[in-house]
Amino acid sequence: MANVWPLKRAHLEEVKTATRRRYLVSVDFDLTAVSPQWRELESTGGLTPFQTQAWLLSWYQIVAPALNIFPIFVTVRDRASGRPMMLLPLCLKRKLGVARITFPDCGLSDYNAPLLSPGFQPSEAEFEELWNDISRALPRADLISFEKMPEFVAERPNPMVRLSSTKCMRLRAWGFELPNTRSAYDKSLRTNIRTELRRRRRKLEGEGPVRFVRAQSEAQGREIFEMLRRQQKARFTQLGRPNILDSALYLRFYKSVIFDSWNKRFSLLSALLVHDQVVATAFALNHQHHYLLLMHSFEPGHWHTKSPGILLLDNTITNQIESGGTYFDLTVGNEVYKRKFGVTGHLLHSRIQGLSAIGWAFALISHARKIAGNQIRRLPERYLPERLKS
Repeated sequence: MANVWPLKRAHLEEVKTATRRRYLVSVDFDLTAVSPQWRELESTGGLTPFQTQAWLLSWYQIVAPALNIFPIFVTVRDRASGRPMMLLPLCLKRKLGVARITFPDCGLSDYNAPLLSPGFQPSEAEFEELWNDISRALPRADLISFEKMPEFVAERPNPMVRLSSTKCMRLRAWGFELPNTRSAYDKSLRTNIRTELRRRRRKLEGEGPVRFVRAQSEAQGREIFEMLRRQQKARFTQLGRPNILDSALYLRFYKSVIFDSWNKRFSLLSALLVHDQVVATAFALNHQHHYLLLMHSFEPGHWHTKSPGILLLDNTITNQIESGGTYFDLTVGNEVYKRKFGVTGHLLHSRIQGLSAIGWAFALISHARKIAGNQIRRLPERYLPERLKS
């Protein structure tokens, strides 16, 4: 990939700075340079599916060059042994005239985090010092802007969220631990939710035999994905909302993630059928026995009042329990339907760090806007302009 910004000559090679204590920081700009530590941390360390090579290689190879985004990889090694302790996949992009260092996201990744070695357990003070070394080693930019950082990475505290000036977002992630049996899951739900789900099932079953299908072959997966595209396009057109699958670039990315690693079972595509008609579809990631829902849709028109989308997720929960799944993740977004499944909310964090006069000014403006937005949301609805009431 060609350089999109002139970088200091020192940053065209591996940049190394030794912390005063335990760790060594290196910065690279080439995927091949970080492949060994990436493979090691992915196989032995903690990460979310959005830091796997199955997800991020497609992002860096397809999305980044199309949007003029420059890759950055920060590796933290144990100074004594040389073993990788943390890999931080980042990127450099320009928006509104501001050069920003961000996670590789662009609205595609739900959780942004580092890959962490099992032996990497710095104290809060140590990581603050380490972050200062990382900030100095990064290429020239105006701003560091991180969002959607989870509080935990593979059940371990995420050191990124303990940095000073890191803020808690209003956006939440939602999910729940899967029990060993469906009956145990049903008992965990409130009585009114169980009653509602039974009523919805009866209503859909009144239309004909209901069948849940999970794609077993790539051909079947492609068929379900195309149905998902069609259903989502019709639904979003009806709602007047932009549809990410209308973008040729993002569509290419998703197809790469799903089908380039189909045999690894990283992606899951499923459907709910009544008779032989597909009435609802879903696309999810499968990572370490965790099911992470990314997209789901349903057939519009007649089926809208039959709750096929909710019942597809209900059937998926049963399928995951029977398959030995341990966690059902509805990922980010505060949609009301998620509360029907006995979810727990999890905090997400953001961090804005100015690196230049422009960056500091932008960080201050961004912080002021968030404060103003929070104050507006606390106003009684009668004081809000019509465009804000939704």
